[in-house]
Amino acid sequence: GSFIVDADNSGESDSFKRFLKGEVFPFVSKEYAIDEKDRGLIGHSFGGLFGVNDALDKEPLFDRHIIISPALWWNKSVELYEKIEDNITANKIAANIFICYGGSETMSIVKYTNHLIAFFKTNKIDGLKYRFEVYEKEDHVSLLPESIYDGIKFFYGK
Repeated sequence: GSFIVDADNSGESDSFKRFLKGEVFPFVSKEYAIDEKDRGLIGHSFGGLFGVNDALDKEPLFDRHIIISPALWWNKSVELYEKIEDNITANKIAANIFICYGGSETMSIVKYTNHLIAFFKTNKIDGLKYRFEVYEKEDHVSLLPESIYDGIKFFYGK
């Protein structure tokens, strides 16, 4: 089955962040030996949109973000760019991002991701470290294994 994604059944990233911080992180910390100062996120499509929002927030929950085919087209990302500009002005961005999409993506994925990368290139963002890749032979789903591997290698490889 499928469903239509709209403003009534999506969004609320701030609530999701509160849930992660207040419920999920304490549970994981209690149950597993983890490094709480080095959290990573893999976000695909709408999860990628969440990842971009978190990475470029003044207080991100995660330290490293693997962002795959982000749905930056959602709501034309107006609020996202306002947040980024505010955080750049306040010098409040410290982000590590691996971002990518497949060469057979829809125009909306390509256009808005390219717009974000162009924004990165034209604005000096001292705290931003990123790598951008296009997987020419891949689509929205087929790029997942290679891009996840490359993202992990980007952050942790030698």
